[in-house]
Amino acid sequence: VSADFTSSPLEGEILYLPKAEVRLMDDSPNAVNWFWDFGDGNFSTDQNPVYIYPLVGRYEIVLTATDELGCVSTFRRFPYEVREPLLFIPNVFSPNGDNLHDSYVVQYEGAEETLIKIYDRWGNLQFESNSFLSSWDGKADGSEVPEGVYFYMIRVGEKAYEGELTLLR
Repeated sequence: VSADFTSSPLEGEILYLPKAEVRLMDDSPNAVNWFWDFGDGNFSTDQNPVYIYPLVGRYEIVLTATDELGCVSTFRRFPYEVREPLLFIPNVFSPNGDNLHDSYVVQYEGAEETLIKIYDRWGNLQFESNSFLSSWDGKADGSEVPEGVYFYMIRVGEKAYEGELTLLR
């Protein structure tokens, strides 16, 4: 037996909490037993386990495969890096065409579903997107909205954030 495996995501890619999931696929010819060491004190004997890392860290995954004759082979992949998601919510922007902070952009590095809604002070929805790749240009229905204070509601996974943002022209 010659232990081998692939993974999704691949080693070296960043996994973000709370869904830092790695799917492991055994590629060991003639293996009949598998012992997976996830590098954090947890193990599996499944042929193709799915594991969710609960803590931030850098982990090495080790597969020990055994064939019918009792021959043993070990293969390892590193690193599997697990991080906290990063979220930056700005509180001011100035869509005045000077190419400096011309759009309202929430910066997020993570793997959870997202939603952003921006309201005026009367509670009218001005902008909505389920992707932080979209940004608000300070317009609603194709027209510029006035300077002032607006309110955001942001959801990342199960967490909600609310606050004020200022639009300056």
